[in-house]
Amino acid sequence: MGTVTGSWQDGFRDDSRQQALRGYGNVGFQHDDRSQTRLHVEAQDHQVELPGSLTRDQLRGDRRQANAQFENASAARDLRLGRVTAHYQRLFREAGRLDLGAFVQDLRMEHPTPVFDLESSRQDAGVSARHVIESGANRFTWGTLAVMGGSGRRTATTTAASARGRAPWNCLRTTTTPSPTPPP
Repeated sequence: MGTVTGSWQDGFRDDSRQQALRGYGNVGFQHDDRSQTRLHVEAQDHQVELPGSLTRDQLRGDRRQANAQFENASAARDLRLGRVTAHYQRLFREAGRLDLGAFVQDLRMEHPTPVFDLESSRQDAGVSARHVIESGANRFTWGTLAVMGGSGRRTATTTAASARGRAPWNCLRTTTTPSPTPPP
């Protein structure tokens, strides 16, 4: 089973278009009448243009215009996500079930503005376990989730246009790199 959805919008103002594409699919295997395994795949791509704020005079002159600095910087917020999940479920003869899962995920973001350009990527992986015990009208659920991962790359740099701006901090160049994760 799978789905694909998309949405597009031109926006009220110049440089305010938005686009979102999402895809999801899953396939499963029924081992017997009490256990199954499913594989879930998800992908998303979001692209959002940012028109920026306007002064009162600009708003009165042409409320559809984009802020010139945002337009020159191609200001946007773009996200891309990919995720794969495996899920195993076992029903017990007595009332209850066990769910086991594992996933990997990749998330990337690009966010240029007149003040800075931010690029970030993050990769995560995790496992989960959940046990449900049912007795009559009562249900007890317990489980655990372990996730590891982190930022693969994160950079924030000022743009040439913003370095000429009014605030002294606009001239900073910053790069953030996470420290390596110690081995287990």
